[in-house]
Amino acid sequence: MRTNPSNGTIELKGLLGGLGSDDGAPEAISGLVKGLGIRALTSCGVLEAMSDKLANDKTKEGKGAEAGCNLFGALVGTLGVHFEPFGVPMLGQVIACYDHKAPTVREAAITAATSLVSSVNPNAVRLVLPALFGGMKAKGFREKCGALTLLADRTASINRYGYKGYQQGCFQRNGKKTVPGCLGNGKDRKSVV
Repeated sequence: MRTNPSNGTIELKGLLGGLGSDDGAPEAISGLVKGLGIRALTSCGVLEAMSDKLANDKTKEGKGAEAGCNLFGALVGTLGVHFEPFGVPMLGQVIACYDHKAPTVREAAITAATSLVSSVNPNAVRLVLPALFGGMKAKGFREKCGALTLLADRTASINRYGYKGYQQGCFQRNGKKTVPGCLGNGKDRKSVV
């Protein structure tokens, strides 16, 4: 049974208003977005509310930032690859929550960022890298370590998709034997593109 778009929009905007206070709101919001269509992310202000919660929550408990991270993770889980164009630009804000004082916010940020980075299409990994490299330039050590961990997890999962060229790319065939292509001293180093 499909929901009436006007009733769903009203309910969605009501849930967005109480995003930091209700624990079940992220799952309900992601379900309504799936029912109303991907257009509801922008037309109902879901992305703006999530970005506001992630960036402007300066409280000690961090309920708003935690709710924003939980909503991010719920949208990744519910919408999957359809959320990638909206989630990848916001990944930097989620990684910035790694340095929050409250451990619940840090755990929610780790879960949300890991779910997006692990579900990104292998051909779109290059779009995630600026957010990860930006996290490595941050001042806080948790943010740096988190970005490095996400990058390590993503590179470890490359073999799962069958990209064996990354491992074999540094070796070249020279007659009957295989020689290192990008290893060695400066004179015999070859660039492999």
